[in-house]
Amino acid sequence: MEFNSGGCEGARSGGNDVELLSKTLQVEHKLFYFDLKENPRDRYLKISKKTSATRSTIIVPFNGISWFFDIFNYYVTSDDQDISSKELQLDSNAI
Repeated sequence: MEFNSGGCEGARSGGNDVELLSKTLQVEHKLFYFDLKENPRDRYLKISKKTSATRSTIIVPFNGISWFFDIFNYYVTSDDQDISSKELQLDSNAI
């Protein structure tokens, strides 16, 4: 596993989006990109996974990043025997 900082902090990418921070994580043959960006509406985390043949991306609104952290932490700290569901109930502000 390898974790690197990107060299594009503060660089502009397409449209009005500004890249604030970029990190790269390599796990086995997969490469993950974590880009914190900002546009006129808000900040967001763009997470991309690249393998030799494909690239997938998800966008996480800034206020949802802590929920992602909670879910990752749940899987890291849970025993295989304790995991009964792949869903973790979290508080939601959705209306």
